[in-house]
Amino acid sequence: IVLGSSEIGRDVAVLYSQSSLFAAMGGIGGGLWHNAQTGWAALLEDLKYNYFYLAYDALDKEVPKAKVVILPTTVSLSPRAVKNLEKFVRAGGTVVADFAPGWYDEHGRRTADPAIEKLFGISRAKSALSVSTATIAVKKTGGVPALTGEFRLGETGLAAAGAGSFGDGKSFFVNKLGKGRAVLLNILVGGYQEIKLGGVGGELQSVSGGAAVFCENLRKIMGGVLADSGASIASRVTEISSNRLFPCTTSLRQDGVNYVFGIIKPAMAAPDGKHPMRFDRKFASDLQVKLPLRGHVYDVRKGKYLGFTDTFKLSLIPGDGHIYAIQKGKTAKVEVKGPEKAAPGAEVTLSFRAEGAVGPQVFRTEFFAPDGKRTCVYDWTGHFGSPEGKRSFQFAYSDRPGVWKIKVTHVNSGLSAVKSLVLK
Repeated sequence: IVLGSSEIGRDVAVLYSQSSLFAAMGGIGGGLWHNAQTGWAALLEDLKYNYFYLAYDALDKEVPKAKVVILPTTVSLSPRAVKNLEKFVRAGGTVVADFAPGWYDEHGRRTADPAIEKLFGISRAKSALSVSTATIAVKKTGGVPALTGEFRLGETGLAAAGAGSFGDGKSFFVNKLGKGRAVLLNILVGGYQEIKLGGVGGELQSVSGGAAVFCENLRKIMGGVLADSGASIASRVTEISSNRLFPCTTSLRQDGVNYVFGIIKPAMAAPDGKHPMRFDRKFASDLQVKLPLRGHVYDVRKGKYLGFTDTFKLSLIPGDGHIYAIQKGKTAKVEVKGPEKAAPGAEVTLSFRAEGAVGPQVFRTEFFAPDGKRTCVYDWTGHFGSPEGKRSFQFAYSDRPGVWKIKVTHVNSGLSAVKSLVLK
């Protein structure tokens, strides 16, 4: 049901810049670049935005096809890449950079390309690279709420030169250009993943509760920035008790007129720090999921119908995953047709359908010998382009004679039917 569908909502593109990695290794340190990549991945997953990667040379070749382009510690940019980013912004796109974008050219040479400063509406006349901590008061701007927090700056001495700043003039610069805008956060986002993994978070660890506050602040800020950019979320997952966004990984996929939604809270160890991972209900979180579409929702693993809705609740244990089918039509029942009897070695064809279902569907067949034991050698799961399907198989000459039972399950809804066949 997952493999037969395709991911949707590819509004956000993340640049994987190898030249920036090499430049960072020779300057600020490759670790900052790696942490930015994983930090942005974790942040986007927690905010429930599907994203895809741009190859290292993609910006040199063409204007990106997305609503938002994120530049994780992209300290190296070629003049061609900057030009295409400007075209992207003028056409209505949003560029988001975190740390010193285009500080070097594509060859790792220090550059003073005025096109970078023009793109982000800043002046670097007195700027210098920095990872120092600063307390910043963020002003309410669009979907970004007002808040105050500690962040590690990317550059000190930056000045606005056409851009507005909703971060004390030190960070969070927004430059409107044509129909779009370029956003320079001027902070290190890599700490987000470090904190999520339980590692060190630099200066933030000296602040009581600072790690959690840092993550929460980043979610609020980037949630607002992305929402204002017109990017679509795959879902909204909140804790029922606090109504706060819940950090987890989700995926929304499409299969014709139907959809598949998956959710998991990745975990290497139990939340109490003990290994190995324990699927213990005492660590469960009660959550509410809101999807960007409505349909007949089924809990695939439980085979349970949740109703025609875009919102449902679940209890999520770290390390455990849930899959939901969002169907255009409600399945009333499963029908199976086939011969009443067969001889050993004969080929048998079964036809089946999910009444009420619409569009592509997935079916699973299970075989039970006359003694009631499941014979897995004949089991099979298939993806069909409609609510109807056929499956042919051949009995072995050595199969036990008697009444065989064939169970056909409509995987999307969990409904099933059983066909009996006498093997003589």
